[in-house]
Amino acid sequence: MRARYKLFVHPVETIRALWYHYVSNLYDRWQGIETGRLDVRVPYDPTEPKYIRWAFRQLPINPADYSFVDFGSGKGRVLAAAAAHPFLQVVGVERSKELHEAAMTNLRSAKRIKCRNVTSLCMDAAEFSIPQSPCVLFFYNPFKGETMDRVLANVRTSLTRSPRPLFVVYVNPLLHDVFMRQPGMRLIKTRTWCNLYSWASP
Repeated sequence: MRARYKLFVHPVETIRALWYHYVSNLYDRWQGIETGRLDVRVPYDPTEPKYIRWAFRQLPINPADYSFVDFGSGKGRVLAAAAAHPFLQVVGVERSKELHEAAMTNLRSAKRIKCRNVTSLCMDAAEFSIPQSPCVLFFYNPFKGETMDRVLANVRTSLTRSPRPLFVVYVNPLLHDVFMRQPGMRLIKTRTWCNLYSWASP
């Protein structure tokens, strides 16, 4: 009855929601993973497939030369997508033990894997040691306030100590201004709900 009421009162929103769930489920089945069920006790929203596809199309890199890091990696949808490319390594950083365990399960079942070094770490993202290789950093608006400041400061310190190419994909970029205040940060591609930056050592 509630679903019928929503369809009648908010038909466009309801159809969009149904389409999103259909596309997401189809994408997960194609990847051999499961990220759609909201059966966890922490806030969780997987990255939409269209943003994942956009990001990988826009990155001006040879993945074989880069490490890929997903901050706030959830159940691992982006990790599985990244692992379908021959990155040096693919690393998820997730504080929730429940989501981290779900990501590990998904990585074991994921299809089309080309990266030989894929993992999820359950830890504070601000304490993560940034790989010394060129990097792609992925954010789906996982942090706010002080936490984001600490994470970006950690990356900035690593980049200053070891200058190297670094790209940032930021989905739902609510803190775009915070990113642009980082020395050496440059916006190179933008689309509704998704930005791509390059970050050079100042």
